[in-house]
Amino acid sequence: MNKLILFISILFIQPLYSQVKFEQNPFEKSDPFQYQSARNDFWMQVEALIKDKKYDEVIVLASNENIKKIKPIEKAEVYLAVAEAAVKTDHPYLAFMLAHEITKIFPLSNQAIRSYFLMEEVIKKTSLFDELIVGETIIEQDINLESKKVPAELRGFLGYMFFQSYRQQGFSKWEKIAQKWITPDTEWAFRIEYDKALYELYNDRFDNSLKIFEALKDNKTASEYLQKKSKRQYARLIFEKGDFQKSFELLKELQFEQNDGGFILLERAWSKYYLKHYSKALGLLTALDTSLFAQSRTPETDVLKMLIYKELCHYDSVFEIKKFFDKKYKTAIEAIKQRKDLTKNKDLMQLALMKPNLKNYSAFIGGLRRDMAWFKKTGSSGDLMTDIQTKVSFKDKQLQDMISIKLGEQIRKTADEMLDWSEQINFLDYQTRVDSLRIRRSDKELNYRPEAIPLMTFDRLYWLYKGEMWLDELENLRVLVKSKCQKIE
Repeated sequence: MNKLILFISILFIQPLYSQVKFEQNPFEKSDPFQYQSARNDFWMQVEALIKDKKYDEVIVLASNENIKKIKPIEKAEVYLAVAEAAVKTDHPYLAFMLAHEITKIFPLSNQAIRSYFLMEEVIKKTSLFDELIVGETIIEQDINLESKKVPAELRGFLGYMFFQSYRQQGFSKWEKIAQKWITPDTEWAFRIEYDKALYELYNDRFDNSLKIFEALKDNKTASEYLQKKSKRQYARLIFEKGDFQKSFELLKELQFEQNDGGFILLERAWSKYYLKHYSKALGLLTALDTSLFAQSRTPETDVLKMLIYKELCHYDSVFEIKKFFDKKYKTAIEAIKQRKDLTKNKDLMQLALMKPNLKNYSAFIGGLRRDMAWFKKTGSSGDLMTDIQTKVSFKDKQLQDMISIKLGEQIRKTADEMLDWSEQINFLDYQTRVDSLRIRRSDKELNYRPEAIPLMTFDRLYWLYKGEMWLDELENLRVLVKSKCQKIE
């Protein structure tokens, strides 16, 4: 009996041991990777079409393949052709899923190695990180990075994937070993620096975090994606230090370059509020009320509006915002107080899905559906279409299940936030009613006046806002509000 237990233990431990058995010199150079196709005639056509940027024709060529009659490795190459075209046409989610499928079924094959290069390219450009894919691709495949099959130029990326996988699972010893594979002064070393900055911030070492983000945002060796992420974090930190104008300008540069433009808009509005540029702040908040930013609007927008109008003694406007908040979130607040099933409330669900730990999953689902719609439109019906549709549907369901698992805890946190916002709104409403009954003391800041519209001008036009907005008009939105506060001379 004891021998049987020992045998089973070795059976389960051995694959894990092989994963962390690394050579002494992981940066030793080797010959650059050269792809060897499974079927030359097919792949030569694919390469020729990609070279001529005829990506739709690549999809048609792949769709015409009878994947039921070809070898499994040749089927992987058909997947690879679709993934290559998807990357070139900015459909990263489908490309990433297919690349993962290849590496999962045919680990360390030529097709798998090329797929890892594709995954690396996608992650450098896209806010895409799926812990399911990381776990399945790295941990379950028992990849040995000292194998000669792994190109030297790919080991840094795979080392980083190992590093993230071990970190997620709390394997600190293996995490350190994996980190040795990450070449210094490369994208993946910079990604670890970014994580270090977040760790420093979490431990209240504010200045250390600020220095790291400042270095990363100006690091031309890092990917453009990482530079922008670092710039945003840097902008947030200097806002906390009181440099509101610089923070505003940095966030302005990122406004249309990240996928959460609504949150950036709100952060910019806060900067303008603290700079006492009330007309501009209200203009940005007006843009947040449009359908364009509806998916990223939170009650924090209402709080900021109330603060501004209260400061300028526009009491009626404050009360109108309070009525709007009460009407919009009445059912959500009642559901919380009556301890109902919060997942059935649309507003609470939308706010919960905005949180980073759920946002990545919902973004992957949405991106995968958009990419699949492109594939259906471009390709022809057949076995490949059916096969990929099945895999996409499975992945969609898998991610939805992950959201359901994580949603329980997150929606309770969202409910707490909703109650906090409600208290802030009620307190501002109370303060405003008290202020409206007393004479304001003398204060230069109470005499706020917005930008004046001249009787005649040749360098600009003024249009009355009627609820519609073009993106290029965003920076010109102003609410020409002036202070109504009484002054005592």
